[in-house]
Amino acid sequence: GCSLPGAAPDFSLKVYLDLKKKDPELGLWFDCCSKPLRMKNDHRVAEKHEQSLLQKMLKAGVEDVITACGNCYLQFDRFAAGRLRVQFLYDMLEVDVAVPETEAVTIHHPCFARQQPELQEAAFRLADGLGLRLKNRDQREHPLSCCLHDNELAQGRKSSLLGEPLLTYCAHCVTRFQTDMPTRHLLQVIYGSDAV
Repeated sequence: GCSLPGAAPDFSLKVYLDLKKKDPELGLWFDCCSKPLRMKNDHRVAEKHEQSLLQKMLKAGVEDVITACGNCYLQFDRFAAGRLRVQFLYDMLEVDVAVPETEAVTIHHPCFARQQPELQEAAFRLADGLGLRLKNRDQREHPLSCCLHDNELAQGRKSSLLGEPLLTYCAHCVTRFQTDMPTRHLLQVIYGSDAV
């Protein structure tokens, strides 16, 4: 994906090196999934890019794609279904150490997970594995977004969270919320870094 390597390249490298221990053939591929083009309603250009990307990957012998970005996961699942196996990073990560006891946090589910309970569950599973105390572990209402493209809505979302400590798995959400409330990326908890 674009956002995580752009916001925190060190996490991308750490995750890659961890996964490469299990699969020495693992490689990194930096290219846009075309979601930004689709958000701008440039579907013709997006489709052309998607098909070009898919052909380049197939030609390079790629069989599986692991995405750290949920938007990329949904995009690849749509345009590469049946050609590539698409996996969500947070379904693959394993944690075997609990973090020290901290205050309870609320998991904020990004836009891409709003209609995807399986992506939400991947985040909950990792948070549980880390031993985090979650305020919304059993909450299943329709999650709200960080409203990246709407400042007024974003302020309302921030107000509704009452300054609670947040945990999310989207680089956009971290940068959107962290100026007003304590917000960390799930990878920051796993790797013990504050750099997003």
